[in-house]
Amino acid sequence: MKKFVVSTGDRKSNVQLLADGRVFVDDTERSVEWISLSQARRVLRIDGRSFDVDVVSVSREEGVRLLVNGFSFIVHVQDERSLLLQRLGFAGSIDQRGKEIKAPMPGLITKVMVQPGDIVEAGQGVIVLEAMKMENELTAPSGGTVKTVHVTEREAVDKNAILIELE
Repeated sequence: MKKFVVSTGDRKSNVQLLADGRVFVDDTERSVEWISLSQARRVLRIDGRSFDVDVVSVSREEGVRLLVNGFSFIVHVQDERSLLLQRLGFAGSIDQRGKEIKAPMPGLITKVMVQPGDIVEAGQGVIVLEAMKMENELTAPSGGTVKTVHVTEREAVDKNAILIELE
């Protein structure tokens, strides 16, 4: 099961995606179908109602800008991990420009997946940090080229230590 909080404006909804394909929104089961027409254009069917959805932009800071049946919305989606980090005060592990990846909490680097000169895409896994007996894959906040890798595998790091710089 995957849990998310989806918010737009002042409205927040708890969304659960079950392994068997069922979807619950605020504890109510919904019939949901997501049809991709192109990379940025989709049809969303919820309980038999269809919505034309165009993805205008995606930004970690600003959220996802959508056109739904011609109306503009900004949607923020947070998964369980990001909500936990926020509750624990570990949010802000990425700088505002999206060029530095910092340790969200103290831990041990278990895997470095990139090296200087590598080209990465937004959302691509770049490093694995073990903390609180969990492995956390940190991802590139934006596309770019790896400028510097400041850590090695099996290295202990402090909260907010710069792990990787992008350019």
